Amino acid sequence: MMQRWDPVASTLPDVVQRLVTLRDLHEQATRFGQVLVHLDTTQQEMAGALKDNAVLLAEVQKTMKENLAIVEDNFADIDARIKRLQK
Repeated sequence: MMQRWDPVASTLPDVVQRLVTLRDLHEQATRFGQVLVHLDTTQQEMAGALKDNAVLLAEVQKTMKENLAIVEDNFADIDARIKRLQK
């Protein structure tokens, strides 16, 4: 009966080593999957932040344009007042 199991017993260390290696590989794959999920989440957050920043930038540009027009009008008014005073 023991002779029947001898070939199996001799391959057992190799099988155990393969299983240990496979377990390590599965652990690495799990960590890799977690990193990918984290990267995907981070990328989505950054895309949202960029979109928000684009909206904010457009608002700032619009406000700056409006403020520039107001400043130009103010300078024109001051210029007109100075010309009236010089007469």
